[in-house]
Parts: sequence; structure tokens; C-alpha cells
Amino acid sequence: MNHPKRSLIEKELYRRKAGWWGEKEVDKKLKLMDQDKYFILGDLRLPNGETFFQIDTLLLTTRFALIIEAKNISGTLHFDLDTHQLIRKNEDGTTEGFGDPVSQARFHQQQLREWFIKHKLPLLPIDFLMIITNSNTIFYITPSGHPFSRKIHSISGLTWEIDKLDVQFKKEVISEKEISKISKALIKAHTPLIYEILQQYGISKSELLTGVQCPDCGSLPLTYHRGKWHCPNCKGAFKDAHLPALQDYSLLYQSTITNSQFRRFLRISNSDVAAKMLKEMDLEVTGTKRGRVYHLKKLW
Repeated sequence: MNHPKRSLIEKELYRRKAGWWGEKEVDKKLKLMDQDKYFILGDLRLPNGETFFQIDTLLLTTRFALIIEAKNISGTLHFDLDTHQLIRKNEDGTTEGFGDPVSQARFHQQQLREWFIKHKLPLLPIDFLMIITNSNTIFYITPSGHPFSRKIHSISGLTWEIDKLDVQFKKEVISEKEISKISKALIKAHTPLIYEILQQYGISKSELLTGVQCPDCGSLPLTYHRGKWHCPNCKGAFKDAHLPALQDYSLLYQSTITNSQFRRFLRISNSDVAAKMLKEMDLEVTGTKRGRVYHLKKLW
């Protein structure tokens, strides 16, 4: 299990988990607000010519639109708005630089405005906030009088800042019907990023470990006998230990699986046993007999 690229992949996994957690913290805060006043879209990825731009959270009202960029970064952060840098000081005294999230949010603001114009949608005033979602993070901003210094806030102040924007943008610009039109257009245009993980890291399928992993001790592979998966290491027995393995399969290989692929990946020799297990999962099926294909999207 010690693949040479493991540490690189684990670092990327940690980064993505941190980003996901940060966006969830924003969602929790927004749920505390009056849901009838705002239309909220999360994790939007929109086309702009041959490229795409991604917005963590977009809040729509009849008076303004608000881009919320969430950053879950630990340590002590220094936002230098003159040099467009974000610098982190770690506990061990080392420092590292990041791309400037304020410049990124401003760029998304510009792209969203262009997207509205291109699609002939009603144009709202578009503002943005940069939210630090880790409540333990200490950050400071220079210069303090910079026009965008008031766009960076801790998660604890998110709802207060939205309240301020409610006061600032009092005039209704579009109708509720137009808000619905805009939101439908955004959802329709949303294009999820498909990660080709193996291709991205230059890993071949032959390098992947197959089989079912023990949910208790992590041993691989388990053996299947009389309706349960058995661990030769910790002696545990599990009924549904194959489900996480199939989720991995759908991410690393493809979103469909045949009986033979199921047996090969889970290391099951009996096709009848495999057919019974596939049937019990009540997956969507296309094709018949040897052409039967099972769709794994239900596992998520």
C-alpha cells in the first residue's frame, strides 16, 4: 500500500476535504438566515468561452447577487492586498504563499457579470465576500484602509455582513420570477468537473489494489463466505463491506460494472454469488444476459 505517489495524493485529498468542510460551514451559517429572502446555489462551475470559473456559493436576491468564497486555511494568515499575496505562517515558523483569494473572487465577480450579459439575463449588482471558515485561524490584512479589506471576514461574521448588504442594496432590481429564471439558467449551465484521477497522477489500473478492505483494521483483501466478508487479520465479519469498494471502483474505473468486472475487482470466483449480490443492491440495470450492465450511481 506504499505507492510512490501516495503522499502526493494524500496531500491533495486533505486539501479537497478542507475545501469541502469549509463550504459546509458556510452552508450551516446560511441556513440560519431567512430562506424566503435568498436563493442559494452552491459549488457552481460555469463555462466562459473555452474555460470555466467556479463559485463556492452564490446568493441571489431581487436586489443583489453575492459571491461567497470559502477558505479553510489554518495557521496565521497575512492578506497583503497591495501585492496580491496570501502568506501563511505555520506553527514551526515556516511560511508559504498562496494564490490571492481576493483577486480570485474579484475575477469571478467580473466573469459572472459577463456571463449574465452573454446570456441576456437581468443584471444585478454583484458583490463578494471572502470567508475564513476555520474559527481558530488568525489573520490580518494590510493595508488596513484598502478598499477590499472589508471583504475578508471570519465565518462568525458572515450573516452580519449579509445583513449589511441588505441595508446597502435596498432597491429591488428584478422580480422573483426573474430570480427563478436566473437560477434555472445557472443550474442548467453548471458543468461538474470530472476528475480523471489515474490519468492525473499517471497511475495505471494494473497498479491498483483490488478486493474488499476490512472496515475495522484496513486489511486487504477480505474473503466472502456465506453472505459475509471475513477478515483473516482481525477475524471480523461484515455484510456490506463491498459497498465502499464499489464506490472506489466507480471513481477510479467507471460508473458501470458487469458481473465479470464485479468478480474480478472484489475477487469473487462464483458468478452466481456475484449475480445474487448485484441483485440485492437493487441497482439500475441495462442490457440482458451477457450484456447486462449495472449502474453504480445509486451507491452515492
